[in-house]
Amino acid sequence: MLINAVSPAFIETNTTDGMMEKRAEENGTDVDEAVEAFLAEERPHLVLERRGKPDEVAAVIAFRCSDRDSFVVGSTYRVDGGSVLSVAM
Repeated sequence: MLINAVSPAFIETNTTDGMMEKRAEENGTDVDEAVEAFLAEERPHLVLERRGKPDEVAAVIAFRCSDRDSFVVGSTYRVDGGSVLSVAM
């Protein structure tokens, strides 16, 4: 039995879009500025300094579901723009 996980971080989804729209409204900015401010304030260690895209997560999941992943057990693939890596440094 293969048991593994995919752990995405701050990804462009309807949920995070809604969060950023609310933040923009509260701060009197546009959504792009709200995302930039959120990243600077709440995710300062995010190496790639942006939200991930759904297809970036989907590519990892597709690999995990393929036969090429047949010898991986007990692993977590972080699709997080380097946020965990940078914290550990």
